[in-house]
Amino acid sequence: SRRVVVLVSDCAAPSQRVLPSALPDLLCQSLTPFSNFLKAAHVNAQSLYGHIDEFRSMFQPSPVDIILISETWLKPHLSDRSVELPGFNLYRNDRLHKG
Repeated sequence: SRRVVVLVSDCAAPSQRVLPSALPDLLCQSLTPFSNFLKAAHVNAQSLYGHIDEFRSMFQPSPVDIILISETWLKPHLSDRSVELPGFNLYRNDRLHKG
């Protein structure tokens, strides 16, 4: 079986970087052969709250079933509603302390 890994990170080499606007097409293209399987995406958000409108438009309608978000700046005082994505259940594990 074929596996697909999509990594979105500022740490990637310039030739491997994925522009946020290209991510939905990349996900659809990469995952189409697996339409009967669970589809997941991982995003290293780096300021999800500041880019929530862009994030919502990127995943609506969503080509994936699960979105895993790495975000070190999301704090407990921000409500679930401020970062929710319609059609998804939100589970959070906010960082409480620096380090």
